[in-house]
Amino acid sequence: MLQQVMTKPGEIIFREVEIPEVKDDQVLVKIMNIGICGSDIHVYHGKHPFTKYPVTQGHEVSGEIVKLGAGVQNFRVGEKVTIEPQVYCGHCYPCRHGKYNLCEELKVMGFQTTGTASEYFAVDASKVTPIPEDMSYEEGAMIEPLAVAVHGVKQMGDVTGMKIAVLGAGPIGNLVAQTAKGMGADKVMITDVSDLRIIGTEFQRTVKTEFFFIHPVWDTVDNRVLFTVFGNLAFTIAIKQFHKKDIVIADKSYHCSVRRKDGDLLRSAVRQPFNNVVCRNALIISFQRVNVMYSCV
Repeated sequence: MLQQVMTKPGEIIFREVEIPEVKDDQVLVKIMNIGICGSDIHVYHGKHPFTKYPVTQGHEVSGEIVKLGAGVQNFRVGEKVTIEPQVYCGHCYPCRHGKYNLCEELKVMGFQTTGTASEYFAVDASKVTPIPEDMSYEEGAMIEPLAVAVHGVKQMGDVTGMKIAVLGAGPIGNLVAQTAKGMGADKVMITDVSDLRIIGTEFQRTVKTEFFFIHPVWDTVDNRVLFTVFGNLAFTIAIKQFHKKDIVIADKSYHCSVRRKDGDLLRSAVRQPFNNVVCRNALIISFQRVNVMYSCV
């Protein structure tokens, strides 16, 4: 079978390898679709700090089960599935408390261990999730990034009726916005400094009645726009672009800052009233009565 290998930054080859043998607790999946994540782009450019070469990529994936291990009973040949790419120990403190995404020995397929970019991939059945038969393989490969968004929104608890601002309209930011709305948020505002991500995108055209898109190329967002989104609050919000890496959020009474630099979130001096900070997959901040979700991607 063919397998993709990135031998060094900027160089990808395809090689012939044997179809992997399936262990008793594994299934063999015929890979049908693989998404390209922003992290994959970082690996391509040699800028991912936790990946060594050579590496086979692929962690956003969908496929079809073609063989079952002798001990696998809950799946069937021909079933459409997606694969959870995290490989964790199950024994460290985070794993024992249900936070395996923080595993002390965490590896992710396509980065620290072999990814799915092969014609066939053998994987533990415990990491396989069925997808509906009427779901396309393209949609199935989006389950992993969607799970990032769902996990982030869930950190806020029940978002029913909340007014939420999502800072960053990339793929994860868009999924965070859709997830928040789908889980009951009242109004959702999305901001970005990228024309491509805000102006004229298919997502913006198809959901324009459900979301509010803001492109803060000026110093402060017009208060009338914020009133439309958030109603008659006791304060206003200013969103200002600095060097494409810093976004400042402030109101009449407070001057707070969120600094993003090289993926390092919330490191500059922050004065009240921020709380409920979660820095894993998404940074979620409760700002008085407006909830700000800062997606990392």
